[in-house]
Amino acid sequence: MNPTLLWNALPSNSVNYEIEVATDTAFTNIVFDTQTTLTTVNVTGLEVDMLYYWRVKSINACNSENISEVFAFDTNKDICEILSSNHTPKEIISNGTSVVTSSIHFSGSGEISDVSIKELSLLHNYLPDLTITLKSPQGTTVEFYKGSCISSDSLLLNFNDESVNAYSTIPCPAVSSEMFKPLNSFSVFNGENPTGVWTLSVQDNSFFDGGFLNSWKLNVCYDGESANSVQDLEGNNIQVFPNPTNGNITIKRDLLDESYDITIFDVSGKLLLSDTFSQLSEELNTQELPAGIYFVNLMGRERTIQTIKLVKH
Repeated sequence: MNPTLLWNALPSNSVNYEIEVATDTAFTNIVFDTQTTLTTVNVTGLEVDMLYYWRVKSINACNSENISEVFAFDTNKDICEILSSNHTPKEIISNGTSVVTSSIHFSGSGEISDVSIKELSLLHNYLPDLTITLKSPQGTTVEFYKGSCISSDSLLLNFNDESVNAYSTIPCPAVSSEMFKPLNSFSVFNGENPTGVWTLSVQDNSFFDGGFLNSWKLNVCYDGESANSVQDLEGNNIQVFPNPTNGNITIKRDLLDESYDITIFDVSGKLLLSDTFSQLSEELNTQELPAGIYFVNLMGRERTIQTIKLVKH
């Protein structure tokens, strides 16, 4: 795995950048160190399923240094599965407003990192009448398509947050093998467990026109690990709860064997909180963190024990 790191250019008198990647926040174990005049670098030689920390030093003509904040990234390999809809096509009746639903049962368990809709195919006399939503097993619903394209009765599209094609660029006819951003982001699914029934709903908001939901595919990427607990090398079970949380979190372990360094990062890798865990149970104040996805890292004896994704509502 060779991640690419990006940073903002520093003042013009900065002629060189040194990028350091380490396995600890003190940068005592640096595993990658290089210099460049660019604002991006490709990191090589990393292990899979590890949390790494990185920082940038700017070096100017006078050899003075400015050091950036500490950031982090992990090299976890996500599992991605694509499932096709069953019990389709389904008719969208023309004698009144209606909602047609199609479900996919997902058996994989872990934490979602990415969701896509692929090969969504339907026919309808008047596409602007339609609103299409996706509902996760946890009850989170995203409206990702709202009718467009008056001159076509066919739709065949793909949707993903990472697409370079904005939702507003969907062509007419709305038939394309390209991927487009959804109307509203699928990122609200991130951090949820994908296990269970996913439901796609097509709502016809007008009378007289009808059609068919032909088929669709669901692509879910997830880490395949437990969201709330890990086990260190000595078999000590460590829990973080509640997760998701609306306020503080508690970190609890079964054995009082050693102290752990606790760090919390946001999704950009910015270090937000640092503490030491030396008791069987300890509460961390996370009430000031805005809603989002965070990473709780536990480290003992200069090795990374595990990273737990934390969902803050």
